[in-house]
Amino acid sequence: MNYIALAQQEAAELIAAAARKVTDLPFAPPQLEAPRPPEHGDWASGLAMKNPKALGINAPQLAEQVVAGLDFECTCFQSAEVAGPGRS
Repeated sequence: MNYIALAQQEAAELIAAAARKVTDLPFAPPQLEAPRPPEHGDWASGLAMKNPKALGINAPQLAEQVVAGLDFECTCFQSAEVAGPGRS
């Protein structure tokens, strides 16, 4: 496995851990994809689109909560942000 694949796996696990922390639901690591165009970031995830209504919130609110719950300590990542609808 190359370093990019390892970083992508780490990012997916980081996102899933944050989602579990803010929702208490068993989120699996999400599929990450490269956004189009590339200036929108390195990877994108549709995790917030998975059942936000069951949580009583909308997808952007869930995404904001997941990003706020990310723990970058001991990772190779520095930041994450929520993109608006259709910005993949």
